[in-house]
Amino acid sequence: MSVRTEELKDSAPASQTASRPTEKPQEQASPRSWPAAIALAIVGGLLWLAGAKYTLLGWVTGLNWFLGWLGLPARVPAPAGYYMLIMIPAGLLYSLVEVKRPWKQRNKSGERAALYWAIWMLLVASDIGTTFAGVTTPEPNAWAISRQLAAIWPLAGAWAAVLTFVPEWLIAGAHKLLRR
Repeated sequence: MSVRTEELKDSAPASQTASRPTEKPQEQASPRSWPAAIALAIVGGLLWLAGAKYTLLGWVTGLNWFLGWLGLPARVPAPAGYYMLIMIPAGLLYSLVEVKRPWKQRNKSGERAALYWAIWMLLVASDIGTTFAGVTTPEPNAWAISRQLAAIWPLAGAWAAVLTFVPEWLIAGAHKLLRR
């Protein structure tokens, strides 16, 4: 029987435990990635505000439809001016839910959490639905392209889906670029 001695790959003797780094070293963002990150953040932010506006208008449209279905004469007016700032907290709540990825959430046994999936799907569907309702009911003084988009439902649905997901992806991409 032959015994062979050689150093371990991490250069720690066998009698000592090797220390492992707990975190990856933070890399500095490349100066070349800053312009792209800023552009992504600006475009994503503007699209996010548009999506939040249409979501809020869609909630008002849906609420008015529900009140009419109940036979109530009351109508909620569409917010205007500074009242549109209501869209920011509502949009942030939707965005926080949408960026969570239920396919990455697992319970201790490794099974997917069905309740989390159901909540995520319900909120994403309500966000796309209210954005669609907001897109398809343009204001009287809306741009001509907005009125044309509202008239073609498949395009309005695609635009609602874009306004629901793309802004968060752009902002996350900007954040990722700045972290590199």
